[in-house]
Amino acid sequence: MARRKVWGSVGCLVLMLILVCLHCETIAADAVTSDKPQAEMKLRLSAPTALWPTPPRPIRLRLAALGKQPKDTVWLIDAAGLNVATVTFPKSCAEVPGPVRFTGAGTDEWCVEIAKLFAGSDSTGTIKAEAMTLKLTAGVRHHWFLMPALVAVLSIALGIFTTWLSTARLPDFVAKKLVDDVLARNASRVPSERIGRLDEWVSARRQSPVGAMDNKALLPIVRDLLAYGPREARAAREALRQVLDGPAPLPLPAQSTLVNEAETEASRATHSIQDFYKSDGTKVDRHPATELLNAIERAMRLTRRLDRAAGRINGIKPPEQQERLRPLLKQRQDLLNTAHVADLDNVERSIDRLDDEIDRAQMGRSDTLAMDTAQSIAVVEHKATRQTPAVAATAGIVQMVERLQVLLPAGISTSGAVAIVAFVAVLTAISSSYYSKETFGTWTDYLALFLSGFGSSAISGILATLLLWRKPATP
Repeated sequence: MARRKVWGSVGCLVLMLILVCLHCETIAADAVTSDKPQAEMKLRLSAPTALWPTPPRPIRLRLAALGKQPKDTVWLIDAAGLNVATVTFPKSCAEVPGPVRFTGAGTDEWCVEIAKLFAGSDSTGTIKAEAMTLKLTAGVRHHWFLMPALVAVLSIALGIFTTWLSTARLPDFVAKKLVDDVLARNASRVPSERIGRLDEWVSARRQSPVGAMDNKALLPIVRDLLAYGPREARAAREALRQVLDGPAPLPLPAQSTLVNEAETEASRATHSIQDFYKSDGTKVDRHPATELLNAIERAMRLTRRLDRAAGRINGIKPPEQQERLRPLLKQRQDLLNTAHVADLDNVERSIDRLDDEIDRAQMGRSDTLAMDTAQSIAVVEHKATRQTPAVAATAGIVQMVERLQVLLPAGISTSGAVAIVAFVAVLTAISSSYYSKETFGTWTDYLALFLSGFGSSAISGILATLLLWRKPATP
């Protein structure tokens, strides 16, 4: 028993001595290692991109370090352990372009080749050489051209297209709502301020198979009608009433058709859409009251011409010529008394022919003038005018130039505004999702870039939508 205890004690002592020796060797090795210079370097590399995924290309570069370059392969691993690259040390980097990267530990040139390093994350490893230790961190960012630029431009274009697509029907919808609001306000007005049959006219213009008008074109028409139509109609009727009730009597018979129509129009207190616009959507040249006022003034001038014609007939010799011309004069007077506004042109032409006949009678000519009938006077005599091809081409060129003068400045300003907005959106996407990242290349990086560009372009669409919803001021 005593011998066993002695041998056990000796064995324990020997084991302790062995452990002490091993520990001393480790301390010595660490001391040697700690005496080596240590450096740390972060490499930001750029890799070309293609339209489809490709394996990373080896990257060679030159480092200024201390001592001879290592021979063993070093592993670079990212934090997730997925992006694993290898660092090898070729014999020569004479063909490698670019500057030498300094580690700060020495000036001896190392040739380093990094392979299988994917973009998107940093990978780190330690290079242990004879004379120094280098902690190397490398990360790759895809070059701006081609894929990042393409994603940014496509995202912005898609954002603009999506905004346009979502708001394509919005302007007409908003315009229709505003037109309906104007029609509702018109229906609630008193009769003296209301435009009669305006809703029927709007419905007909919307549904017309030929020359239909959209709500954007109808909106300014109905708004101006409601704002200024009744006021302008009252002013036109007041001017007509002043002529009818003037201090001097009209040189027209009381039973004149024009006088009766003018009295009816001047006494009207209501309004109709036909007073302002035709059924085909074109605007009338003048209000009916103004048209009748001009017609009465013209009829008075024609009456004075007939009075002068009667005096000239009385001075013609012999009396047989007077008897021949007086029925013609009486017919013109009757036609003028029964003429409507649209008939005055034909009546005036008939009076011109009577004046010509009186001139011939005064010169002693015996040509007879057949008595005009109401049907013959109603026929408009005119010569058809035909444009030559040269005139038509000149007119087309003039119209094109006029359209360009209007559209070109607007097109240039609009295109410039769109280009500026798109350029700013691209810069925003680049600065926020590309240049702000030291590594770029994973699908999450491209998704962030796409969403940044898409959102930048969508902001302008949201602002445009809000502006479209803004209701114009009610006149």
